[in-house]
Amino acid sequence: MNELTLTNRALRNAKLDTIDSLDDLNDVAAYCRENMQDFIDEMLSEHDWGFARVRKSLIQTTVKFSDWDYAFDLPDDMIKKQTFVITDQNHRQYELTEEDYEVFNDDSSADGNAARVAFNREDIDIVYTKRITVVSRLPYYFANALAYLYAYYLGTAFGGAERAGWAYQMYSQKELQRAIGQDHDLKRKSIKGERELTGEPLVYDPWGFR
Repeated sequence: MNELTLTNRALRNAKLDTIDSLDDLNDVAAYCRENMQDFIDEMLSEHDWGFARVRKSLIQTTVKFSDWDYAFDLPDDMIKKQTFVITDQNHRQYELTEEDYEVFNDDSSADGNAARVAFNREDIDIVYTKRITVVSRLPYYFANALAYLYAYYLGTAFGGAERAGWAYQMYSQKELQRAIGQDHDLKRKSIKGERELTGEPLVYDPWGFR
């Protein structure tokens, strides 16, 4: 599914006329060009999606915060922090609790998201939901639900409250939950497939994703 296919599916869900191109010179196309990424980001923030999960080592910054020894920049493409992880000298991994760090908001950032985090130790990994900017990289189950959230906003802007309300009800009460369930199923199948492929018992590392 690409950007135009997703948009036209959302327009049909909202009972609105489809468009030939996102470059069309009309209000609907202009609205979609300007806001589609916001709708994707909103749905990405709803759940710890496995397909959008990334693990990276945090990069230390020279900025200092009182009561903390080290500060790190958070990834620019982060939609949602899932957890922070440390690895000890025996290669055992531990998830940090909220008492182990403090997040600082960056008022200068375009979206107001947190930009830095402080710890009293070095070598911290973050597991987070990353921003996806290409629709074709979204799994079908995610895009299908997204088309109802998208339809809600299109209905609000162009179709009336009744249609918008129906689309949001479909999204929040049915399609979002279905997508979350399918995301969990794929994670379980991935674990089972690896066990069958290697023939060895698999210890599931919840932070070992790409």
